[in-house]
Amino acid sequence: MMARCVFAAVMVFLIGVGTACGQDKDADRMEKIEKQIESLTRELESMKSQGTIDKRIDELRERLLFDEAQMRKSGSNIGYKDGFYVRTDDEKFEIKLGGRVMADWWMYEGGIVEPVATAYTWPAVQPHVPGAGEMTDTFFIRRAYLDVSGHMWGKAHPFKIQMDFAAPTTELKEAYMGLEYVPWMKFRMGMFKPPIGREHLQSSRFITLVERSLINDLLCQEYDSGVMVHGDLFDGMLNYATGVFNGTYTTSWQRNVNDNNDAKDWVYRLVAKPFKDSKNQWLEGFEIGHDLMIGEQPAGGGIRGRTAGDIDYYPSNVAFPGAAVTGVGTQMRQWNPSSASWWGPTAGAQVHGERRIVGVDAAWYVGPFALVGEYMNAREHRDDLPIAGATSRYVSPRAFSLAPIEHSGWYVTASYVLTGEKKTDKGVTPNKDFEPMKGGWGAWEIAMRIEGIEHQSMDPILVYNYRNDFGARRTEPIYHLQDNAFTLGVNWYLNRNVAVKWNWVHDSFDEKLMAEDCDTDTFMTRFQIWW
Repeated sequence: MMARCVFAAVMVFLIGVGTACGQDKDADRMEKIEKQIESLTRELESMKSQGTIDKRIDELRERLLFDEAQMRKSGSNIGYKDGFYVRTDDEKFEIKLGGRVMADWWMYEGGIVEPVATAYTWPAVQPHVPGAGEMTDTFFIRRAYLDVSGHMWGKAHPFKIQMDFAAPTTELKEAYMGLEYVPWMKFRMGMFKPPIGREHLQSSRFITLVERSLINDLLCQEYDSGVMVHGDLFDGMLNYATGVFNGTYTTSWQRNVNDNNDAKDWVYRLVAKPFKDSKNQWLEGFEIGHDLMIGEQPAGGGIRGRTAGDIDYYPSNVAFPGAAVTGVGTQMRQWNPSSASWWGPTAGAQVHGERRIVGVDAAWYVGPFALVGEYMNAREHRDDLPIAGATSRYVSPRAFSLAPIEHSGWYVTASYVLTGEKKTDKGVTPNKDFEPMKGGWGAWEIAMRIEGIEHQSMDPILVYNYRNDFGARRTEPIYHLQDNAFTLGVNWYLNRNVAVKWNWVHDSFDEKLMAEDCDTDTFMTRFQIWW
């Protein structure tokens, strides 16, 4: 290109010279041509120099982009995303540190008015039960979790270990490993939540109210050791999980307890999201689920009853005094010749035999609105229970079999985010974090839940001892207990990781086991932070 330009310039010069000579060598014209040649030469030199500069600029730009990409890649090895993480350059190895702290202040009416029977003798003077029918308040740490999770040799090998430091003694909550090569069939083995109960499976970081519903708190087995297969089908429109667990369903909710028998619990859960990909804002957030747990249980404590404020009104291992069972049926008593008295089974709420839990649930999320409901039924058998005095040579070795105890309950929770943010099962993320100096006030949500749970059997589930208006002790067998509760809550999400919750809970009972008027109130305040 440059050669052509030089050639054209020379030709112009020669033509100009020839013309000038033919016209008596016009001096002014010659001077003008010389200036044009000088200008063209300078322009050619500038074009040549500019080409070199552009090339150099392109080289530098490529080098800078490469260095920036390397810096970004190196910087991504340490950071925060739903937990603090450290990972290798190839992302085959990752360790993530997470946790949560929930500090609570509760005001509640605590303690049973008259204790249920728990021994074979009754004190002559009835002791006062602390907090019975009175308002009590307390500060405590509800949860203080620290967990380590991640994967080894690729994301197909996840693991998690979680500890609870708020318990009386530090205890292991979760510890499992997984194999996740394909999304439609994943394996998990260790200790974790069995797949039962919608709200039970939702992380405590994201539950709408301070505490879970009564049925998810009382009927669902919190953690257990076992193996599970789970996965997503049809692009996530159908989710399934099924597994086999020890079934160590103890009164103290012990974890990591070795099973001493070959009876195991089989659990399965199925969740359908038929409109997941419909792009219809009114339908895409709808889902429905079903779960089932069934297994054989050794003799031990069964499901207990507690208020929404976590106060026992129906203990899980209640003794039947021999004298107390008088008049409730000879099938529940045996004669003890050594003491000339009747003996009864050692516990009404003890279970032995099959336990079956079945539930159905549904959820509907539409923008800032959410509606969630669930029904659950549990049936515990009481076959061949040990009897009081069985060690005596005078007593027949025959054990008692009582009618099963049936526990059933339901709840409906509705919530609305007043500031307009979208509500999901992963909580609420404020559009503007709480920064008052910048005009940000976080997200605000109101919520309400109505629920009920009942315990019943053809045979007594406990014996209630009380004193009448004349001071005489009376014994009453209880065949049915019911608790209905109403909860009203306000949630303030300061940012994605910090929230404050206020709840008022009102429990109503069908029996005079809690407070004089069969009603209790609980006020809960929670400050929570998680990472």
